[in-house]
Order: sequence, then C-alpha cells, then structure tokens
Amino acid sequence: MARPPYGAFVCGLALLATTCGSPREEAAPMAPQTSTPSGAVVARVDGRPIFAHDLQAQMALSRQSKREALHALIRLELLAAEATRRGLGAAPEVLEQGRRQLATTLIKEAFGKTLSPASIPAKLVARAYEQNKPHYKRPALVRVKHLLCSPTRPKTTAKLAAAKRCIEAAHALIEKAGRRLTPAQFDQLDDQLRPTVAPAVVRVETLRTPKRGYTVARFADAAFTLKKPGDIGKPIETTYGWHIIYLLERQPALDRSLAEVDGEVRKKIFPEASRILFDRWAKQLERRH
Repeated sequence: MARPPYGAFVCGLALLATTCGSPREEAAPMAPQTSTPSGAVVARVDGRPIFAHDLQAQMALSRQSKREALHALIRLELLAAEATRRGLGAAPEVLEQGRRQLATTLIKEAFGKTLSPASIPAKLVARAYEQNKPHYKRPALVRVKHLLCSPTRPKTTAKLAAAKRCIEAAHALIEKAGRRLTPAQFDQLDDQLRPTVAPAVVRVETLRTPKRGYTVARFADAAFTLKKPGDIGKPIETTYGWHIIYLLERQPALDRSLAEVDGEVRKKIFPEASRILFDRWAKQLERRH
C-alpha cells in the first residue's frame, strides 16, 4: 500500500536555523546604488569588488530582487574567501571567472565531510519522528474494493427493495464464480448488473485504508474480518445501502519507538539537516564580517 510521502522538514529542522518564516538575516551594510554602470563596484568583501555586471547577471539567473541578489553575491564571496583561506581555492581555475561558485562547491564538500547522520541533534531527530509518526505507529490497515447497491433519493420501499435485489444478484454472480475473482473481474460486476437493477444504483469503488473509528463501524468490522487478498465478504447493509467487500491488501499495526528507528530517521533527514547546518554556519561567517 502506498504510504504518504515522508514529510519535508523545513519547519521541523528550523530549530537549527531559527524559526520557519522568520526574517532572513541581513548581510553586512553595503547599500547597492539604484543605477550604476556595469563596471561599477556595488560592494566590497574583504577588499574584493562585486561589480554591477555581477549583480545584473545574478538577478537575471536567479530572478531575485536587487537586494536579494546582492546578499547572495556577498555570501558567495565570503564562502569563496573562506575556501581560499583553507587552501581549497588555490587551484588556478578557482581564481578565474567561476571563482565564487566553484569555491562555494568546494567548501560545501569540505563542510559535508565533517557531518554524519550521527551528528544530527537528538531534538531534531525527535521532531522528525513526531512529524512522521504514521510511518512508525499506526493501527492495522486494510485496502479494499466494495460493490455498493444503493437506493436513489428520496428513498422509498420500492427503491430499498431494488437495492436488496441488486446485492443478491451480485452475490449470486460471485458464488457462481466460486468466490474467486481478480480485482479486475470484481470491477466489472457493476457493468454486468447495471442494466437490470434500476431504480437502484450500483458501482464498484476502491477505498484506501478504512480504519475503525474513521468509517461506518459495520463496514469496518466486515472489512477487518477478511484475512488475505482476494477474500470476498458476505453482503452487509449500512445507511449507504448494501455492500460486498473485496480485500486488496492488509497491513499489520506498527508500533516502532524512536529508539528503534533512530538511525532510519537520521538517514532520511540527513540531506536537509546538512543544508541547514551549512546555512547556519554561512550566516555566522557573514556576521563575523
């Protein structure tokens, strides 16, 4: 059975990078000019110039505002300077036109080597576990198809009787097949019955994970009595009409503690955690300058 995708942890990881939606930290106070020649210097970082044409190119590539683009260039220059300080930017190609981007890549790689899933803070792992609890703790689930024979509104004695005749006819077809139908064959039952069941309405539907307490009790009880895929239940009546249930899949209950899945959670959130840890470190670098 398809599970819901593992949650994105932008907010969950925010305990590493302040809070979700908080204002981004400003770079060092270097105000861009409103109109500058392409070769003009719009900012300097440790004495290195950022030119207007750099800013224009960044804005065109990223579709950022002028302020955002300048902030991004300042950060790139700071990271490039840090990479050079560590000896990562000594290669000639780093010092050419692509210096900032290449140096940033190099320093990210170097930073990444200092991290591992085991280094993720325990509080972050616990937050991720709680946000994705259904992956680890949940009741037993079933996925089923059901054939529904229902009376049209307003319900009358004649329409209720027609719905019952419809389900009896469906039951007879299933018994004739020896109660062995593929899902595709079960799907075809409504087409076989439709010409003869008016004024009742007949249809086959697939229901995802009906759970006790989340659907009609009588329907849920009947669904959970089926043991293996392909099992077909007896006709039951609910407020919606008459049903015959076909089991597609059954999943046992899960009860996995955080201690049991700690390593699994760490691996799943490691890429996002690494990105945010690097971003936090880069902001600290900005503040020092």
